[in-house]
Amino acid sequence: MKEQNGSFFTDCRYVQELKNRGEFRKLAKQKKMTFNDLVKYAVKMNYRIESQKDYNELILEINDLIKIIMIFPNDEVEKNLGDHVNINWEYTVINKENQKKIHSDWLDYYGGTPETKLQDMKNDILEYINNFALRKFEIVEKSVFSLFGKKFLRYKELIFQDN
Repeated sequence: MKEQNGSFFTDCRYVQELKNRGEFRKLAKQKKMTFNDLVKYAVKMNYRIESQKDYNELILEINDLIKIIMIFPNDEVEKNLGDHVNINWEYTVINKENQKKIHSDWLDYYGGTPETKLQDMKNDILEYINNFALRKFEIVEKSVFSLFGKKFLRYKELIFQDN
């Protein structure tokens, strides 16, 4: 793997050739990936950046229909993260025609050392950056249980399709 200008990532074609999540994680562990590296990589994957002081906001627009917003910490979080402090990041899927939220979710990281939490978070963000940019997805409504055909405790789940 060649580095460009000291960046963690090469070009998009290389990443598109990666075959599964395990290879993304292996790639991420080979070098110390920063949140800034994730932002630079996302720009190569056609995301745009909305500058914020304390966090990163990436926006990906798919056709004229869908806008995806991903929000995650910047590299400053590493200075203040202790063993018993949780961190999180989130994404939102928006219908561009009416600006209504279709789905949103957040991922929390509680256990482990600060280094472990940060590495797990960065790996997951990398995976979502790639999945949103390269794969089709659907949002499916499910229920926890049904009784006599009536569904209870409904929730939505994001499912990425295999290429």
